[in-house]
Amino acid sequence: MLKSQRNDFHKFFDKYNIGIVFVSERIYTHNKLRQKCELYAYERKINNWFVVIIGDNFIDFEQFHYANDPNDLLEKKIEELRAYRIQQALKVEKKIGRNELCPCGSGKKYKKCCLNK
Repeated sequence: MLKSQRNDFHKFFDKYNIGIVFVSERIYTHNKLRQKCELYAYERKINNWFVVIIGDNFIDFEQFHYANDPNDLLEKKIEELRAYRIQQALKVEKKIGRNELCPCGSGKKYKKCCLNK
């Protein structure tokens, strides 16, 4: 499976107009964190976002509110984000089984060919 490059996890609740972002450590500056939440808010049309920042020895919280007024720049960023998500999903490759033919084209089973190299 392709290793994820994401450093956050977000969940939203349309019914309550709330989104929550969990960040594994303080890797974002306050400004970048606010921009990331603004993008999620605009994409989901959710105004209230809460951030939980989890570090080795601390937990911190932030709260952001967005009006979500029409914005061409955010529309473009959302299109790029969706294209990136599709590319990320397409890159996931099936693991080669030990008893399958080796992809190098030798005609041998993978366990007798490239697995032992």
